[in-house]
Amino acid sequence: MSATSHAGGGAGSPRWRIVTAGLLGLWLTGCTSYRFTTTLEAQGKSVPGLEPVRFTIVSVIFVTNAVPSGAINTFGSLSVTDRELGERLMATAIQCYPTLFTRDADAVPLKVMVEKTSSSSLMGVDGCVSCLTLTIVPLRETRVDEFRIQVACEVAGPSAVAKAMEDQPEFMKAVGAPVQFTRKDMGWISFFPLGLIPFPGHSDVRRVVGVGDEAVHRASGQLTLQSCVEAIVQSLRRVDKTQWEQIRRQTAPPDSR
Repeated sequence: MSATSHAGGGAGSPRWRIVTAGLLGLWLTGCTSYRFTTTLEAQGKSVPGLEPVRFTIVSVIFVTNAVPSGAINTFGSLSVTDRELGERLMATAIQCYPTLFTRDADAVPLKVMVEKTSSSSLMGVDGCVSCLTLTIVPLRETRVDEFRIQVACEVAGPSAVAKAMEDQPEFMKAVGAPVQFTRKDMGWISFFPLGLIPFPGHSDVRRVVGVGDEAVHRASGQLTLQSCVEAIVQSLRRVDKTQWEQIRRQTAPPDSR
């Protein structure tokens, strides 16, 4: 029987080409497994003490003194403008607290400053072993980012909301006090399938197991957005419920007061 009659069995067959391409892809991009935690996790869908008033995020400013600097991969993409970050933050706020945040024009407008105060990336103490084995022993990594969130009520003109804010300076002071949180990503990477073993420990969101790091950055960025939203809610919660009720009565239509 001719050797060419063994379809699919040769080293140059389509099957082997697919296997070779798959192995090459693993080698070039790496197999990863990561888990994610935050010190400020979104708590729920409703906030009874705030919901008489609804809010909208009208502007966001991102600043950082951290190294590496900029918004690179902080929010799940290589770069993000303040406007894009504001849109993502508002979408996340509506998802986390649909009865509290809205895009309606009569909502209380908020201006948010997101500050990345520090950033670090550390390899495990077994990094030398990992390098010597060409990552047969997966290379461990811990990424830690710290943030500070500040909120201001963006009001102007003769509206009832603006008048209410002007009459309550302590209200403005309470809302503007910063809220801080830390997000930590822990995982490992390997050029071999051993990197697909789930990284042990608790994760606040679904852990990522796969090839490459794009999904890792997306999950980390989404958790950061959720923590930013929770920081905003905590800022708003500092105001006594009776003050929010007063603002609600001044801004609500006459038939709903």
